[in-house]
Amino acid sequence: MPTPHKFSKFFPNDEVRLVIMNREGKYFYFWYLFIIVAIFFFLFPLWHLGRYGVLLWLTIFIISLIFFANYLLRRNTIYIITKHKIWHVFFINDNNIKLRGAINIDDIENIHYQDNDLTIKTESSAYYLKNIYNIQQVYTLLKEKDLSKNEKSGII
Repeated sequence: MPTPHKFSKFFPNDEVRLVIMNREGKYFYFWYLFIIVAIFFFLFPLWHLGRYGVLLWLTIFIISLIFFANYLLRRNTIYIITKHKIWHVFFINDNNIKLRGAINIDDIENIHYQDNDLTIKTESSAYYLKNIYNIQQVYTLLKEKDLSKNEKSGII
């Protein structure tokens, strides 16, 4: 799991507090590669059926490649919690990331989690962080931030 100091260079004006990764199975990569190879060898005899066999084979092969590409893209999705925002980031390599969006922590009205999914509601919309690691730690961090902004100091 990446450490916060690894991403500090991308957010020089903000303190990186937590890096959240998606929970993806370790063996999905090999599973998808096995399916692609199996489709090639098991459906190869369809070439002998003529044009429709070839179309069926290519369709199944392209669909499996699309699912594999989707898995590879999902695998590199990271959420970074800084002092002021929650950033949705696509991790390319150690020197390059692509920002997909952000949520201001001050705009958060309600936080709820169930299993490994976190729901963040703001005034204008709701955000769903699905299947993430350390859900309890993320919830506690965001809830503390939420409580601290609602605290009213004063003499009773």
